[in-house]
Amino acid sequence: MPPSEPVPASSPQSSSTAVALPVALPVVLALGWARLRFRPLRRLLIVLGVAAATALPVAAQGSAQVVAAQAVQYGVGQLPAGQRSLIVSTAGIELSGSDLAALDRRSRVALARLTDAPVRLEMLYRQIGDQHGGTFFLGAVDALAQTVRVTQGRLPASCIAQRCEVVVVGPGTPALDPALGLVVVGRAVRTDPLLLTGTFDPGHDAPLLLADGVSAAQRLASLQLFQRSYGWVVPLDLAQVRRLGVAAYLARSAATTDLLRGNAEPLTLTAPDEVLQAQDARASLSSRRFT
Repeated sequence: MPPSEPVPASSPQSSSTAVALPVALPVVLALGWARLRFRPLRRLLIVLGVAAATALPVAAQGSAQVVAAQAVQYGVGQLPAGQRSLIVSTAGIELSGSDLAALDRRSRVALARLTDAPVRLEMLYRQIGDQHGGTFFLGAVDALAQTVRVTQGRLPASCIAQRCEVVVVGPGTPALDPALGLVVVGRAVRTDPLLLTGTFDPGHDAPLLLADGVSAAQRLASLQLFQRSYGWVVPLDLAQVRRLGVAAYLARSAATTDLLRGNAEPLTLTAPDEVLQAQDARASLSSRRFT
């Protein structure tokens, strides 16, 4: 009987595999649990990354808008006072009380579309000759005491058709014809930069006389048929420009101009629209580096 074949012994490889399975399973489970345990943190990091990626363009856009608004405000602030104002104006001769009141209402309603600031009524006669061959300007403003400071004498106290008290603003004193009915009672300097500026600026080559109150001063009998301009003046409202945005503000300004012109007694709106547009374009170029 042939000898029986020996039973082969288990190889070391199969033996190690049998032993490794029970050891590897806890490791795998531990690693899986670790991944599950730290997955919320990974999700949070992903959410934060997405939020940051979304917020950065928004923040950049907001920064650009802020820079543009500040640039417009700075650029306009460097302009002369007369270019930083809104003026509704008309020219003619003496107006009746009712006509002046009607124009006053229309002007204030129109300007209220562009600003919340109080409106001031001003008037300026054309240049007048004096008795010595010189010239001067005569103007009037409502609430004169709020626009000048007396340096000599006093403020005007009365103005009627035959006699109107005035102050001299700036250097020089004209040789007045008594027939004009003008009486100089003091000297003053401007404290309001919008007083007779822009299209109402008489310059500095001739003395300026000012009366208190347009309604009274425009009824001066000696100058009844003399040409003069009436103006409703207010500073440019940059806060309104920022709220609406330059484009929307300019559209509203253009609509206001059309509103004032469309009447039997047309009025003219003088506004720094071109300046605003140019400053806005410049600001937009400067702010592009934030986007």
